[in-house]
Amino acid sequence: PVDDFIEPPPYSYNISAHLSSIKAIISDPTLGISRPMFLFCIPDLTVNISELPSIENEHFQNEINFEDRHQQTIFCCHAWSEYFNNSFKCFESLFSPYKFLLLYETCPSGKKGVTFQSDCPLHVNASGAMLET
Repeated sequence: PVDDFIEPPPYSYNISAHLSSIKAIISDPTLGISRPMFLFCIPDLTVNISELPSIENEHFQNEINFEDRHQQTIFCCHAWSEYFNNSFKCFESLFSPYKFLLLYETCPSGKKGVTFQSDCPLHVNASGAMLET
C-alpha cells in the first residue's frame, strides 16, 4: 500500500572550509610604476555551516523533530593589515593581528542570535600618513 510509505527524515549537513595564508596587496600604478597602497593578510580562516534537526526537551523526554531545523554558522578569523606610508616609503600597521569568532544561529521558533568573541584587543592606527595614501 502506498499510504504506508513513510518518507525518511531529511538529512542534516555540515560544510567546513579552512583557508590559510591569504594575502592581498592593493597597488596604485603611477607613471607606469606600481606603488603598493594596502596589504591585507588572513593567516587563518575557518568557516563551518551546519543544519541539524531540532531537539525538543519537554517533560524530560528527548524527541527529535526532523521538520524544524536549527542552523549554525561559525566564522573564525585571524587577520592583520598594513598601509604604505609614502613619506617614509615603508609599510605601517593599519590594524594589528586580530583573532575573533563570529557565531550566527537560527532556531525553529524564529529566534536568531549573533555572538562575537575576541580574546585580544583591536588596535587601529589611523594617522595623517594613512589618509594621504
